[in-house]
Amino acid sequence: MPVKDNDLPESESISNSMTQSPRFEIEPKEISEPRPRRGCLIMTLTGCTLAGIVCAGICAGVGWWSWQYFRSSFILDADSIVVLSESIVTIDLPEGMKPKLGIDLQNPFSGKSFTTWVIFESSEEDMVIVLSQFDGSVLDERDRDRVRVEIRRALDDEDVNPEKVMVERDANAKPIISEVHGKPASFMINRATGEDSGRELWAVLGSFEGLSGPCMFMMQADREKYEELTIRRVIESIR
Repeated sequence: MPVKDNDLPESESISNSMTQSPRFEIEPKEISEPRPRRGCLIMTLTGCTLAGIVCAGICAGVGWWSWQYFRSSFILDADSIVVLSESIVTIDLPEGMKPKLGIDLQNPFSGKSFTTWVIFESSEEDMVIVLSQFDGSVLDERDRDRVRVEIRRALDDEDVNPEKVMVERDANAKPIISEVHGKPASFMINRATGEDSGRELWAVLGSFEGLSGPCMFMMQADREKYEELTIRRVIESIR
């Protein structure tokens, strides 16, 4: 007995209707992506380039102004250098030592000095002494290190910086303890060799409290021309 569709279960009826329905094939179409607007891209790149140029110009301008301001703090007059050194410390210099350069770096707004440097050099360039003082109320230890690096770099450019040396470590060496401005001071005398010249040198490094902040003392001298006793006398004269 033939079975009619309406006599079939619902699931089989749906299956038959799907098999008997015509197939519809959908052809995939390529979807084109929107093209970037060339004008906007060019404007963006141009804007970024101009911004970079402006920022670079500002940085260069600030750097140039800072360097010019830094150079204006240099003192070349011998009498003025001596006066500046006396604001740091009093010292008896060996015969033949002459003022070479002074640096009085001041706050451009208040005019207050926050670091002063003085360099003395012998006429035969076989001894150099560097005195520096930092205003403790303005510069902390980190700032002092940064300023010290920049000044040493500037002294290299001026060819007045003490020579870079290789220190000969001596386990038996002891610091010289003295008193400067009524406070303890420490100095260490080392034997060293100049990295460029190969000369045998005395290399002295000391620290003490100045009138307005911490001070540093550096000294280099040719070991063939100066005895250690001469170096000690210079250190002991600091007051």
